[in-house]
Amino acid sequence: MDFKLIDANFESAVAITSMLQLAEVHANAQVSVKPKKSSLKERKQKLLAFLQGLQEFAERKDNGKMAEGSKGEEKAGN
Repeated sequence: MDFKLIDANFESAVAITSMLQLAEVHANAQVSVKPKKSSLKERKQKLLAFLQGLQEFAERKDNGKMAEGSKGEEKAGN
């Protein structure tokens, strides 16, 4: 038997196996891509909806305080 030939074949087999493993890793790898930003129009709409919600909340809160305040004034006046 020619050991040089066996060594060469073994090294080739190892190299091919390594390349196949590397190819498999690359094929299964997940690419980390930044998520696409929503359009400017969509972001403006979301911001507007959020701010309107805050405004409505503040108005309800203020109306509730005013109603409580007027009741308190009526009680103090009696």
